[in-house]
Amino acid sequence: MNAKLLIVLILIILTILFVKAKYGPFYYVGIYNMFPLPPGIEVKKNIKYGENKRLKLDVYYPESKVKKERPVVIFVHGGSWKSNSKDQFRFIGKNLAKRGYIAVLPNYRLVPDYLYPAQIKDVAKAFKWTENNINSFGGTSNNIILSGHSAGGHLAALLGYSDYWQEKYNISKKNIDYLVLLAGVYKFADNYEEGSEVVKDFVPIKYWEEAQPALQLDYSDPSTFILQGLQDETVSPKQADYLAKIMQKKDIKHKKILKEDLNHISLLFSFANRNHQIWNEIKFDKNIKTD
Repeated sequence: MNAKLLIVLILIILTILFVKAKYGPFYYVGIYNMFPLPPGIEVKKNIKYGENKRLKLDVYYPESKVKKERPVVIFVHGGSWKSNSKDQFRFIGKNLAKRGYIAVLPNYRLVPDYLYPAQIKDVAKAFKWTENNINSFGGTSNNIILSGHSAGGHLAALLGYSDYWQEKYNISKKNIDYLVLLAGVYKFADNYEEGSEVVKDFVPIKYWEEAQPALQLDYSDPSTFILQGLQDETVSPKQADYLAKIMQKKDIKHKKILKEDLNHISLLFSFANRNHQIWNEIKFDKNIKTD
């Protein structure tokens, strides 16, 4: 074998091993994270929004100035409420900023050191920080899109639908333009004893009903895009079906986007691809909010 070709193959193998070690099941987007910021995109990293060392967020934004304030996307990362961080999802921030949005990626406290409701408190604080500070990055505080993947989809949905958490942190529901949820968990088992171990490790029994986004819905809630890969073996597509069914009953405007060829991770990867056809269905630039 040609020596140069052998060196290239070794470098490729070492790169794959590195990103697998660093990103786990997200390894094939880890390479994407290694690329520098696209031209014209800036990032302000590790902004403190709380006292705990985990409570930091990053803001991705286009450096070009526009007369009109840009809409904002808060993206909450997944990881079964017990792993990952904003740093593993830089590819999401880059893509959103490249599309002309201000992207806010917060960390939150993790299981097992912190159980529910620590995580939703953190996401609510990050939302409030965004309301108070995003104007300095060119964003508008009254046009915020809440988004998240997997466990992050659960937290984004819960904050978007729960009057209790909105009132506790003085969050105006009118400032939530709409939700974009990717493979989220919206409904637990009917009884705590029947719940999955991952969820029971996260939510103590006394909060079982309070922590379920689907049980918090009412007619005043924001419009929602529900994205789900039908090849997902981590979060059942039944979760998307259940949320859409309840939203239909509550007369909340929504759009269910089911992708037959996508699984739990490739759905996320498609969200980070500016050219993927899924963006033709999400339509970030169209306000679908119910009057």
